[in-house]
Amino acid sequence: EVGHRVQFLKSDLFLSLPTGRKFDLIVSNPPYLSESDMQEIAPEVMKEPRQALLAGPRGTECIERLAKEAADFLKPDGRMFIEIGAGQGREAGDLFALHGWDYRIFKDYNGLDRVLAARQGPPEQAAVRGMSKRVAGKKQ
Repeated sequence: EVGHRVQFLKSDLFLSLPTGRKFDLIVSNPPYLSESDMQEIAPEVMKEPRQALLAGPRGTECIERLAKEAADFLKPDGRMFIEIGAGQGREAGDLFALHGWDYRIFKDYNGLDRVLAARQGPPEQAAVRGMSKRVAGKKQ
């Protein structure tokens, strides 16, 4: 049983979390649609609250905030998993690399970018820790 070791928290990214709090794992399904994406989404998706879908003009605003802010809330060997939009893998990866993260992009069953897995640290240590910049299982 792990129920006593797991705690789920709800926050607007890190706004509601106390300073100094560190986690082993952060999982996020942030808004990742751009304003232009919002014009093209399926009607059934529009049933979701707009704030759950729209990240901003570019669609990567929340992803960028996670790349900048998450390191302060992860333990040294912690990991983060983020759902990203189809086609956002390269840009999301670049944002994380810019802020010192090792990352890997996982694709969904349709072959579209869907999850960014990240771990803080210098790229030269990526192989030692099992993370590297990969997309769809191929080294970049």
